Amino acid sequence: MSNDPDAPGRQEPGWGQQPQSGPPSPYGQYGQSPQPAPWGPYGPPPQQTSPPASWGQYGQQPQYGRYGPYGGAPGGFDPALPPARPGAVITAAVLAFVYAALGVLVALGLFAGGAFLDDLVDASLAADPSLGSDVGAEEVGTLRGIIVLMGVLALAWTVVMAWGGALALRGRSRVLLLVGASISVAATGFLLLSAVLTAAAGEPGMAGPLVFSLVLFLGALAVLVLLCLRPAADYFAAHRARRQARR
Repeated sequence: MSNDPDAPGRQEPGWGQQPQSGPPSPYGQYGQSPQPAPWGPYGPPPQQTSPPASWGQYGQQPQYGRYGPYGGAPGGFDPALPPARPGAVITAAVLAFVYAALGVLVALGLFAGGAFLDDLVDASLAADPSLGSDVGAEEVGTLRGIIVLMGVLALAWTVVMAWGGALALRGRSRVLLLVGASISVAATGFLLLSAVLTAAAGEPGMAGPLVFSLVLFLGALAVLVLLCLRPAADYFAAHRARRQARR
């Protein structure tokens, strides 16, 4: 191309304008800075997405289950694993088995006493003939019925204690053992009160029965208290949660 200023087709720059030479500058004319993008040099911000439908209204987070977002059972037990038996439950179950064994002995003694009541009455009359006019066949029959009924009740209580102890060890329920322990507390409490009143009346030789009655009462009360402790409650609640999760 000719550099002749008079060459045809050549346009002269206007007043105050500089001639352009070469490719257009990215900064525009006269060294102007580029216009910044509306969102800055890093591009537009990410679009906001609506919260999941499970979050409910106003973007609330979903409500977790009964045991929190991790599905944990009460007391820190893992619902995927069988919870370990706390010492309170083991002790209560062992005491329940001990009382069940005593209940078997008491029931057998009562049944034997009802069966051999006639011989016992004859031996008592031989030792004290003055009782002959007061004890008849009807009184003996009534006494035998009472003894046998007490034996049946003792056997039923034995079954309750043994079955309740087994259910407690398995984590199935503590209700049956609580019922048996309550009956034990009532019965041994009555026995202890009788021993105390007899000893207070000056009856000799009551130290042994008094101590034995006190031990029985404290053991029955221990079963009742141990089953009401927090570790025992968490243990049974964890087993209940595992059973509900399997349904």
